Parts: sequence; C-alpha cells; structure tokens
Amino acid sequence: MQAVHIIVQVKGGCGKSLAAAQLAQFLMAESAAMAMPIPVHCYDTDPGNHTFAGYKAFNTQIVPILPEGSITIDALVFDSMIEQIIDKEGIAVIDNGAGSFIPLIQYLSECSVLDLLKSMNIEVFFHVPVIGGQSMEDTCMGLGKILGMFDASVVVWANEHFGKLELDGKHLTELKMLKKYDDKILGMVPMKNHVDDLFGKDIAEMLKHNLTYKEVMESPSFSRMQRHRLLAIKKEYFANLANLPLFNIDQIVDKN
Repeated sequence: MQAVHIIVQVKGGCGKSLAAAQLAQFLMAESAAMAMPIPVHCYDTDPGNHTFAGYKAFNTQIVPILPEGSITIDALVFDSMIEQIIDKEGIAVIDNGAGSFIPLIQYLSECSVLDLLKSMNIEVFFHVPVIGGQSMEDTCMGLGKILGMFDASVVVWANEHFGKLELDGKHLTELKMLKKYDDKILGMVPMKNHVDDLFGKDIAEMLKHNLTYKEVMESPSFSRMQRHRLLAIKKEYFANLANLPLFNIDQIVDKN
C-alpha cells in the first residue's frame, strides 16, 4: 500500500505538528497490527520550525523545499521527495509549514503532482487544522483553498484551543463551504481545549520534549496518573482516526 498524508494550513500555531504527530503514531500503530506491516515515512517541510522532525521516534527527514528568502518551491528538492515517496513502499506523512503553504499548493497545482501520484496508485490525503477564536476565518480560508483546488480526500482537525469553532454565529459543521465539499471531507478529528486542566499540562509536557505516547509510557519522568491521562487522550485521538477510511482495504493484506 502507498499513500501520502499532507498536513497543511496557511496559519501558523494552529496545531499542524500536533496533528502530524497524532497521525503518524496512529498509522504506525495500525501498521504494526497488520499481518504485513506497512512502513511509515515522515517528512518535515516546514521552512521555519522543525517541530515534527524533533520527534526522534519518527526518524523524520527534513526537506528544505522553500529556500530562505524565496517565495517559490525548490523544484529539485521537492521532486526528489516525490521520487522517494513513489519508490518507497509505505505511507508518507508530510508536515508542511505556514510559510510554505501558498508556494506548496501552487506547485502541487501547477505541476499536477496529485495526478502523478494517483497514476502510480498512491492515495493522497490532506489534513487541515481549523482553529476557533480570532483566527478561525483565516484557517477556514486555508481549508477552502485545499477543498477548492484539489481532488483529494480531506480530514479537518477541529482545534478548540483558541476558542469556539464558530464563524458568524455558525458552528464549523454548519458552514456552507463544508456542505459544498461534503464529498471530499472524510471527517473531523476533534482537538479539545485542555489548557486549564491537568490533561493540558500533561500534553504540554509531552509536546515540550517531542515524545510519543510509547516513550511517555516508558518514561520515569511521568507519574502513573500522568501516563493514565495521556493514555486517555491517545485513545480518543486514535478512536477518531480509526473511524476514517485512511487505509485502502484492497491494497492491504488481511490484518487477522
């Protein structure tokens, strides 16, 4: 099986790397349970912050697709990554930065990258965080660009960290845009606001050190109760992701 998961958003600080980390861990866990495990390859194309690459467990490859001071994608670097994705069996997870959002989607569109991948029988998924509060309109615009420009499946990560997911009195799920592109949206993954509770402090500590759930469970730095709370969060994320058709059953050897 081959697939590409691209985490994108025009706004920084909206939870892209958190979404990428949750997704990568879920895909790795699902793969490990299969009769023939599928390798998961991680890429960090963020030109500003390599948060995703900070997770040692993912063995993430940093790909500098946007040269410093440039507003256009480095075609040689990006094309080399695409060649790797095509040549390698498995699933690719790409965490892209806000600074390269516009150049990336322009390059994907102008060079018909998705058409090439699909011709190679490689599925493409976009994962787009939308945040509540003052930046909701900006992140909805980012989501709209992905939905409007590409014929691909989209997962919306509904991030409540900065406020309610409401725009002009309507909840995210009630927006015309989502109804218009309903056929492209696989579903939503809730990202609950845990800022003011113990869960939030545990998550913050976990993210500070770029740790996976497995590493937390094995770390003496986290108490039993901290591990218990983080395990509950893991189960919630994984359950929501498990409800989405992220695996092409026709390409997978029976898991049982």
